[in-house]
Amino acid sequence: MDNLIGQIALGVNCVENRRIGRSLSSIAGWSNAHVASNDRNAFLAKAGRAAGKGRSGTIGMFQGFLTYPEHLSVALSSGSDRGSDYLIALAAERWGQNAAQHVCGEYVASVYDPSLRTGFLLRDHIGTRPIYWHWEDGILSFATGLADLLAILSDKPEPDEETIAAFLQHPVTLGSRTFFSGIKIVEPGHMLTFQPGGVAVRQWWNIEDVPDTRFKNLDDYANAARELVERAVSTRLPKGRAIGAHLSGGLDSTAVTLIAQEKLRKSGGGLLGAYSWSPPISPDAPEFAGLDDRKKVLAISGAAGLHPRFAALDGIAFRSFLSRPLELEGVADVADEFSTLEQARADGIAVMLSGWGGDEAFSAHAHGVPAYLMRRGRLADVWRLMRAHGGLRRPHRMAYFFWRTVAVPLLPDRLFQKFGPFDNIYGRNRYASARLQSKHPAQNALSSGRFTADPIRDIKNAVLRGHIAERMVTWASWGQSFGVEYRYPLTDRSLLEFVFGIPPEILWGDRRSRFLARHILRGRVSGRLGKSDPANEKKRLLELRQCWSILSHEVADGRFDSDCPWLDMPVLRNDLARGPSGNDKLDVTEFARIMPAVRIWHMADRQGQLQSKNLR
Repeated sequence: MDNLIGQIALGVNCVENRRIGRSLSSIAGWSNAHVASNDRNAFLAKAGRAAGKGRSGTIGMFQGFLTYPEHLSVALSSGSDRGSDYLIALAAERWGQNAAQHVCGEYVASVYDPSLRTGFLLRDHIGTRPIYWHWEDGILSFATGLADLLAILSDKPEPDEETIAAFLQHPVTLGSRTFFSGIKIVEPGHMLTFQPGGVAVRQWWNIEDVPDTRFKNLDDYANAARELVERAVSTRLPKGRAIGAHLSGGLDSTAVTLIAQEKLRKSGGGLLGAYSWSPPISPDAPEFAGLDDRKKVLAISGAAGLHPRFAALDGIAFRSFLSRPLELEGVADVADEFSTLEQARADGIAVMLSGWGGDEAFSAHAHGVPAYLMRRGRLADVWRLMRAHGGLRRPHRMAYFFWRTVAVPLLPDRLFQKFGPFDNIYGRNRYASARLQSKHPAQNALSSGRFTADPIRDIKNAVLRGHIAERMVTWASWGQSFGVEYRYPLTDRSLLEFVFGIPPEILWGDRRSRFLARHILRGRVSGRLGKSDPANEKKRLLELRQCWSILSHEVADGRFDSDCPWLDMPVLRNDLARGPSGNDKLDVTEFARIMPAVRIWHMADRQGQLQSKNLR
């Protein structure tokens, strides 16, 4: 991949070119880097394509892809195709910091004007890949890989204990923080601007500024959504590269996979594989009666001429996952993806299409739509929805529907925490040490699944929460080591802005949730789609229990005897030694709390923070 790295002097100190050069020569992938600038003011380099230089000398470095490069080329009168690096440099020369508004795609970029010593670091609207930065003594250092950034810093930063405490309480998203003091990540839809004397963070994509979208009738909304999704998939199908796709059997992955296969077949190609996290149907994982996602995956694949691939993770691999360097790779805990990556590499896949992010926005359940209608006095519409989801012959279903989709969304936060359908399973820093808790007390946090009578606001909050980007960051890191680039059609900027701008009731256009996603699949697939993966859930439960049993034996062997300044080790050792209970819900909940602590313990071990203690 086209990794970026740079150091820019914006004060009295100079860039240490020789030391940076020596550091890069020892990092895998950087031995033949393209150096774009190498003087006392700036060292800029790329691993992959060379950087671009604009007409006025502005240096552009770009990682990722543009969805409409031809449109940008015309707008900038760039002439022949000279690549995205050149286009980002031209865009900065023409529009300055407003260039981000004109650049669509999945990317990070850096722009530097040597004559003024100004520029910016830019991350796309949703955060499909990371760019990290460090500011100290007038020197700005940045890189697309955290390990690369650490390599060019003169001193290694200390672990950031505030981030560690926050992760132990809610291990889902870190925001702009990293596990290293002084190192930040440019957040999605933001840029870091710099000039002599300082740096500043600026938000360039504001979802509150998205204009309303209005059509005459429901069909127009549905057809507009269909066109946007098809276009989003089409612009993520690179020529000459082997492409695969996630396929769970749910709405999002099915839509992306089938549209991609249609588009590729028209040009004589096709997807090389469809990848599921579920285990294959076998004596060890027999077919479930009724709904079973694996049957849907097989049926969809067979009809579309695809080769389905199923997962093969076990407790040993899960245990190995917990020891991976989350401080460098990201905090997402979807270990299932490693089986996908192994198979994708064996299949020669270069690009993996994913429906990730779809059900947070485009295909969101939007549970609060009935409450939205009720708040606006549209009682007849609410009654029709209740009839559609229960009917007079099943009054108990009508009552449950009313409670779940009308009453609960209207509850204040405190009552929603008590009666809402989602739990905050992580608790209040159960495994944080007393010292860490005293320095960084746990904060009360609402469940991340909070929904209200403002469903579009809920969708925006889901995007702003950052967990979509956290998984993208982690997968970008994992994928790079397997030679796989991820692409996400359902988080396309135009598609998200369309969803943010439509009336909420359109999301339930046919009186059921996820109307737009189901409309797109109309005529493409038959039968009911949606999450129903008992085989995958059973596989995960088995992996969890195997992993916990392994950890229990490790405790008995003294593996966790050392003290950790961030963890309450007696409590952690006791819970690890106890092992799984056999109660499905209890084991899932308890291990969800244990997992972040074990990952932090391994980080402490890598950072030399463990203190030997003989408990034998």
